[in-house]
Amino acid sequence: KGSLSIAEVAAYLDMPPSVVKIVVSDLLDSEHLSSPRPLEAVPDIALLEEVLNGLRALPA
Repeated sequence: KGSLSIAEVAAYLDMPPSVVKIVVSDLLDSEHLSSPRPLEAVPDIALLEEVLNGLRALPA
């Protein structure tokens, strides 16, 4: 079981990547397609908190 990029799907379907991106986005939103993230790809909570703090420190 493998994953395909938007470009690969577009090539297989002979469709523009922009159209495939919209269709994939709609399928993800409707939960007809899922893209689970591997556990090791989830960012560390400390990093996310640092980013959030940095964004909050930006002038409005």
